[in-house]
Amino acid sequence: MVRKPIDLPGRWYMQTIVQLSKENRFAKGSFMGLGRRLNPKDIACPVDLLAGESDDITTKEQVFDAEKYLGTPKNRIEKKLAGMNPSAGDGGTLI
Repeated sequence: MVRKPIDLPGRWYMQTIVQLSKENRFAKGSFMGLGRRLNPKDIACPVDLLAGESDDITTKEQVFDAEKYLGTPKNRIEKKLAGMNPSAGDGGTLI
């Protein structure tokens, strides 16, 4: 299944990139979406953190660090490292 990106209006896209990536508002619990403050501490369900062994875009340290921002109890968070196939041409990034 090929997923097509959502075609967002440029202004909204840039606002989202700035607030999520540069200002890190979601991790800080200050990101607003649909009129609500969104906070990862509100996520309390079991979580699987899956990192690519040789992912150079989002390192395993970054993925596994997400644990400290969630409201999920530590004993309900699984951390897994996936090996990558370099010959697949995927650059080591999980898609």
